[in-house]
Amino acid sequence: MIGSLELQLSDAIALLPIGAIAVTLFALSVELYFHTKDFAEEYAEKVNSLVLQANSTLSARIQEMVEAPKKTKTGKIFPELEVDLTEQRLSQIRRIGAEAADWQESLTLGKSYLRRSAIWLAVSALVLVAVVFIMAFGRGPDPVLFLEYAGGAPIILFLHDILRFRGIQTKLDKARAA
Repeated sequence: MIGSLELQLSDAIALLPIGAIAVTLFALSVELYFHTKDFAEEYAEKVNSLVLQANSTLSARIQEMVEAPKKTKTGKIFPELEVDLTEQRLSQIRRIGAEAADWQESLTLGKSYLRRSAIWLAVSALVLVAVVFIMAFGRGPDPVLFLEYAGGAPIILFLHDILRFRGIQTKLDKARAA
């Protein structure tokens, strides 16, 4: 009787670190979810200034295109040069517009990756809690083994989403507004 009590007590003590890890994972998940708002506030101003800069550059390029025909003479020797300059300006306009759209999309994607990574971390913590309860009630290794494999997918998805978020954050940090 005393031996079984000591065995149960040693099992409970062995499960304490796993329970602490699960609580930590839940806390990190909640922190990540609430960090989404901080991320949006922190980078919204930067993205808005980048878009404003892009709009200014875009306006300048469009103005160049409007004024370009006025500056050229009608009897030009090489009309292909004028067409090439127009195509180059149009290409620059498309690129500037695409960059501005990419910055705005990056902000939205960053929020979504951060929220999804919080969810995947919470799912991993739930699986860990289920493993702890199954081990504590002495059910056997089969459900534990199944849950360990089930917990692998959320961990991989968490790592994928958090790395994608970090890539977006790095891209936005490197972007410079003039």
